[in-house]
Amino acid sequence: WRIDLTKYSFITNIEEKLNAIDAFKAAHPNQQPDCPKKERAYKN
Repeated sequence: WRIDLTKYSFITNIEEKLNAIDAFKAAHPNQQPDCPKKERAYKN
């Protein structure tokens, strides 16, 4: 989306806290088996 969220620190703070949670990171779309290969966070 490439939207500058620097004016919205409450959003970036929430994102930072959520990204520290393993279950949240594992649920990211680029971690899913049906994610297109070019977008995957892992190589399969």
